[in-house]
Amino acid sequence: MTPPPPLEEWAPDAAEWAWQCDVAQPPDLGLIEDEVMRRRLPPMRTMDSALVSTVRRLVNLVLVLGSLAVLSAPLIGLALVALVGGGTLAVGWLVAAQLAFVVALANVVSSLFKWSESGRLRDPWSVLLTGVTGVLSAAALGLLWTQFDDSGGWAPMIAGAGALVGIVGCGVVVVASTGASGTGLGRRVFGPAGILNLDPTREHRYVVARGQVLDILIHRGQVPINQQRRDELVRMALGAWRTVS
Repeated sequence: MTPPPPLEEWAPDAAEWAWQCDVAQPPDLGLIEDEVMRRRLPPMRTMDSALVSTVRRLVNLVLVLGSLAVLSAPLIGLALVALVGGGTLAVGWLVAAQLAFVVALANVVSSLFKWSESGRLRDPWSVLLTGVTGVLSAAALGLLWTQFDDSGGWAPMIAGAGALVGIVGCGVVVVASTGASGTGLGRRVFGPAGILNLDPTREHRYVVARGQVLDILIHRGQVPINQQRRDELVRMALGAWRTVS
């Protein structure tokens, strides 16, 4: 992978702040991250070939389409159940509906796990994901109960699990969250638990800039940490610095 150019070359505004600011001690890493995130960062100019850039765009497109399909899983499952119940599709299509609800359930569980790992920061995307999954799964369960006898297979059980986990999980996130997850990009506009990323290249720019700002501050003695701690911070997701001290 081509190393990023120096911060001064592609994000001079962030570099100027990093070289001139006086960080209150002990350093508040969340405030440092906010300073990076509130700046408009231009694309980094690297030596990547046209082929590498094209491949990266195609990979990003696949990731976006895959993420949208994953997030749409409960809606797809509900649509399949409705179409089978209405006679438009054969009963065999319920297998696809089961798979859709399995994906939706796994998505909710993953979102709740990462919400917990983030320090239970309030995340509107997690509320939306769990709530919508719960409601759509409950609607599908209602259709399965009213339109199918024993021919529904595992679909009612899986849809019921999705409804229960989604609705209960939504309530838990709303009630048990400890605070806002930040501003701007810090609110994880890239999606619930990092699943939906509409512009991975843009997120990467902020991760790189945040790490380069941290290196400047360490060099100036504004953030007195060792190399191991520095590496741990650089690997964290955007928004995660608010949960560390």
